[in-house]
Amino acid sequence: MKKVVILGFAGNCFDIFDIIEDINDLRKVKPYKVIGFLDDNNDTRGKKYNGAEVIGSLGDAALYKDAFFINGIGSPTSFLKKHDIIQKTGIPLAQFLSIIHPSASVSPSASIGNGSVIMQHVFVGAKARIGDHVIILPGSQLHHDSLIDDYCCVASNVNVSGYSTVNKNCYLGAGALIKNGVCIGPKSLIGMGSVVINDVKPRTTVAGNPARLFT
Repeated sequence: MKKVVILGFAGNCFDIFDIIEDINDLRKVKPYKVIGFLDDNNDTRGKKYNGAEVIGSLGDAALYKDAFFINGIGSPTSFLKKHDIIQKTGIPLAQFLSIIHPSASVSPSASIGNGSVIMQHVFVGAKARIGDHVIILPGSQLHHDSLIDDYCCVASNVNVSGYSTVNKNCYLGAGALIKNGVCIGPKSLIGMGSVVINDVKPRTTVAGNPARLFT
């Protein structure tokens, strides 16, 4: 059984805990045991979710040398800090665990990096690539030959069409539609419900149908 520590103590982190429990429920021998959460908000110290406690801050990660880690931190307001948050822990990439909910459909030819989370009813098509520390929320679809690069957050019910590229550290809002072959530059935010039919420049926020620069 692998010991698991979840980084953060909020919505996505609780969903990750539930996914681990769903995986455990399907196995005769449970593969994972969540031993706690790490969070820098002192007000969360000692609080619990389904019996698992906040056991320290992100800087305490080094104390758990025999554990694996999953990052649940990432929202429209914090996604740009995701890389720095993970680097702050000092945890090597190999010590981050990727988890896939049993209801997700992932092509055998797709690739998924370390520390990534694939939630309920996600579809990942043939030869799609998912980088390190990516989180994909329920119901989203990543079609053939597309890329979601490192540190990206994909909200629920997003549709990324074939041959599309989402570069590092992007946030795709709920229900966004990405046209085939579109390239989204790094550190960009796509507003919820947006229809992206043209390339998006780096460090840009777009929204609407069709998606336009949002200021």
